[in-house]
Amino acid sequence: FIAEATHEEKPVIKSFWELCSGSSALSAQAAKKGVSHFPPVDYRYGWNCARTRDQVAMVTALTTVGVRMLFMAPSCHPWGSNSRTLSSEARRMKRQAERPSLMFLAMLCLLQIVMGRGYMFENPAFSDILYPMNLL
Repeated sequence: FIAEATHEEKPVIKSFWELCSGSSALSAQAAKKGVSHFPPVDYRYGWNCARTRDQVAMVTALTTVGVRMLFMAPSCHPWGSNSRTLSSEARRMKRQAERPSLMFLAMLCLLQIVMGRGYMFENPAFSDILYPMNLL
């Protein structure tokens, strides 16, 4: 879908794109309401935000076609309240495994800002995911 969109003569910016989509409920609602959007990105559809070829495809879509609002809902399990029951080493290892994806998503947020567009980053209550030292 990205190859098709980026090779249009004059690509039309999409209104919305859902990354780490889980159930893809937002994308389903966008389709139902006729909101222009890229298909959702999630592991279940073969995407991996830590894989270089997928990162290149996502950055290409954002820079050549564009998205007005980028919505991301990454896994928060290693940072949620339940993670506090894990040993500090187990919690550190789980967080470290998610770090490449989160760092890429943070870069996409910065890219959206630079391009004058928006983003939303889902963060459940009491999650430590957005505290920089907790990414380490």
